[in-house]
Amino acid sequence: MVPLALGMSDQRVRVSGVPGMVDRILDASAYEELLLIGSARSVEKSMPVDSAGPLVGAWIGAEFIDAVRSLEAPIPRFDEARWMAVEEDGWVLVDTAPMVYAVLDSWLRETFAQAIERRSEELAELMMMVLPERDETRAALWWASESDESRREELERWARLERDAGRQVSIEALMTRIIAASDDLWPSDEALSVSLYDLPLPPRAAVAVAVRCAERLSPLFYWPVAFEGGEAHRAAVTEILAGMRQVADSQSFPLWSHETHETYQRRLSGLTHLLYQVEPSRKSWGLLHPLRCALESALFACRPALGGDAEHAREPVDDARWALCAGIVLATYPNDEPHKWSFWRRAASIATRSVLADVDWLHTRERVTPAFYERDLWPGGRPLGWDLTIERHQERIESRFREKHGEEGG
Repeated sequence: MVPLALGMSDQRVRVSGVPGMVDRILDASAYEELLLIGSARSVEKSMPVDSAGPLVGAWIGAEFIDAVRSLEAPIPRFDEARWMAVEEDGWVLVDTAPMVYAVLDSWLRETFAQAIERRSEELAELMMMVLPERDETRAALWWASESDESRREELERWARLERDAGRQVSIEALMTRIIAASDDLWPSDEALSVSLYDLPLPPRAAVAVAVRCAERLSPLFYWPVAFEGGEAHRAAVTEILAGMRQVADSQSFPLWSHETHETYQRRLSGLTHLLYQVEPSRKSWGLLHPLRCALESALFACRPALGGDAEHAREPVDDARWALCAGIVLATYPNDEPHKWSFWRRAASIATRSVLADVDWLHTRERVTPAFYERDLWPGGRPLGWDLTIERHQERIESRFREKHGEEGG
């Protein structure tokens, strides 16, 4: 906190934060001079003479609020009756230190959750303006960084700042604090305890739910523009999903068979292999997993006609739900980042609530209609910054492909 001088309603200047400083009496001309040279600012309200202290001030500038709104970040929660407008430049809150800090702390925690989920460097920089020394601020900057080198530089800088303040803190200890700051960021969602096996879900509806999970991740099934046949591969994914939609339609139910399933399964295996050539890691297999779940649901859904047990259709739906969760996590945090599993609870909540909303829509209807697919794709809440996550994912694939094959492709 910094020293604060207030002009009271009885013309006294009250000073907080400076030991031994006493109130002074200033006349109106002295106030005018302070305003003229920019050492004081006028506000629309005056402080009551009996205001309890010591007092501190919190300043929120108009440019800061504009930046918050442009980033669709949380607006600081303040009681307009307690904040004083400073012409057109912003607002100031004068109160006791615990009250002012509570306002800043509340905003920082709420913004931290969005900064982590969106991997937003811009939000992290806004947090730096408010409480730069907090572990949440440092964690937001850390996870928004794109390279290990920049993260290491941040850790070294923070370690120096700690030493300058007389605190001997190792880089390893700082890293532990950064991870701990976000471990409990997203509490467990009661929706996660719902068992899909107990829900009233007809077999064909199970196919539709699994297909929907695959469609949410479909932008991640990406081949570089220069990759030979890349456009055809993307079209093949769309065709597989369209085929699964037909299976979910009761009128198309007799069209499916073991042979049809095996044909689609071979095509998907081929696509997975091609994707693995571009993104040679376990993630390329995991991101296609929801599509495989949709195929398994389609096969199970046809068991009544083939003499099988339709109840098993719900099993791949639950599998698709967790595959969707894993896809969100892997796309948002593609590197081996310890923090990504703290984000798992948030991703699991998004995936589960979307699946439950799909089930709720379907279980009262006799058949799956096009209206089901025309609904909001993320009824349980869209992952924050999902468009940016997809963009970064595709840029990574393009970059790695160029590194391996050059600008001409392969």
